[in-house]
Amino acid sequence: KQWYQRRVRGMATTRDRTRIIHGPQHKLRTNGGRDPETGRKVFMCRGGGADRQMREVMAHRVTPEARAGQIIKYRVLQIQQCDVRNADLALIAGPTVEYIIQPEGLEVGDIVETGWDQLGSLTPGCSYPLRLLPIGIKIHAVEQYPSSGSRFCMAAGSSCEVLQHTTARDKTLVKYPSGVSQWLESDCVATIGRIKQTTRALEIRGSWKVSRAMGIKPRRNRQRKKNWRKRKMRHRMDQKWAKRLDRYFSDRPWAGQEHFVPETYERFRYFFGDRKPQYYMRRIRQRDPEVIAQINKRKMEPREEKKYQCSYETLTDQRTEVFWQKRQRWRLWKERNREKK
Repeated sequence: KQWYQRRVRGMATTRDRTRIIHGPQHKLRTNGGRDPETGRKVFMCRGGGADRQMREVMAHRVTPEARAGQIIKYRVLQIQQCDVRNADLALIAGPTVEYIIQPEGLEVGDIVETGWDQLGSLTPGCSYPLRLLPIGIKIHAVEQYPSSGSRFCMAAGSSCEVLQHTTARDKTLVKYPSGVSQWLESDCVATIGRIKQTTRALEIRGSWKVSRAMGIKPRRNRQRKKNWRKRKMRHRMDQKWAKRLDRYFSDRPWAGQEHFVPETYERFRYFFGDRKPQYYMRRIRQRDPEVIAQINKRKMEPREEKKYQCSYETLTDQRTEVFWQKRQRWRLWKERNREKK
């Protein structure tokens, strides 16, 4: 039995009791969140669900007959819902029976056209290369490369816009729903019109049963561990210091030499306060070993000759915060020794 023949027993119908004519479709096979080659779990909370039929949308609208110079016409037979996509599909019949995405204004009985060299009707659902379309028209199901099949703008309620053509009509500037504009080759095929918005694209799942029917499993029960708030705050602090380290080591090849490069001492304190980079070397080593290799290579280079035999702080008569902290630690150490005696 061919896929376009009507089923007699258990025939599917729409809400108004009209018989559904089945176009090209196949049963949707899911992997349950597992990689098809390795079998390992890649996406969590996926698996099960009701059987769904994947209706095969006509990706290549321009057929060899249309490229020969003809304008191919199709008539819309039915508007059907898709189990997988959030946009409705229109079943069209012409040389073949195919599915296309339903744009706004396309109803049962309408005729859609496809051309390659000449522009026919500009009604929603007609497909032409970008070089034939006027500037400012709304389009959908746009190809990324010529003859690659419709790729962009396939969701309900979305549309692209033709902004500009080059003088030679070899490139076309297309604005995507995100607001990004891109130059595409003018031989890329697009369909006229904005995709019709559906309530299915906006509905909220009100029950866990709906999620399970869609193949969405519940998250595993996560139990709170001991001192979880403290662990969370410590993790946030680690993240903050990792960001500072990344910023610090990205454009400073002298990192790790702050003890003898006086010009960079204040910059180091601006990023890290009184902390030393040795405290975070282990984290950086796990994060980016190339940076550590650069630092070690720089450390092994011969140092510049000292112009002065004293430290930078003594030369400039500065008393930094680190200096006072060292003095305070020395005082405490002296007091402890006195108490022991």
